[in-house]
Amino acid sequence: MRLEVAFELVLLVVFVALYSLATAYPERSRQFPQLIALVTIALLLLALGRNFARSFTTAACTRRDRWDRERAARVARAFSVIVVATACGAVGGFLISVVLFFLGFAFFFGTRQAFWRHAAIGVAISAVIWILFDQIMGVPLLAGVLW
Repeated sequence: MRLEVAFELVLLVVFVALYSLATAYPERSRQFPQLIALVTIALLLLALGRNFARSFTTAACTRRDRWDRERAARVARAFSVIVVATACGAVGGFLISVVLFFLGFAFFFGTRQAFWRHAAIGVAISAVIWILFDQIMGVPLLAGVLW
């Protein structure tokens, strides 16, 4: 079984469980969660059907296998950037987390020539979000252990 299909099946089970949990809510309160669950279930069933139909086509060529390995490597890099930025955010707070997030994606997925431009954009976006939410609106952001 491919990882994509397994992930879709797990999501399908989770959203079916969430739909059934929402049935205990009062009628007006359960409409929105059930609507989200139903739309997601329908999209997951569509994706599973597409994957099932694709499995009956011709066998994958070596070029596609190489592309799948590259895609898996990109997903692994993205997941590692998210995990590291989140872990550093728990220690250093929002600003460190978001800056590391942008820097990680700029390093792994951007061009080498544009790295510093992407880094500057990441720092600027982080500062704007921090000023808007923390300073102007008074919404507390992730503080971290160090602050």
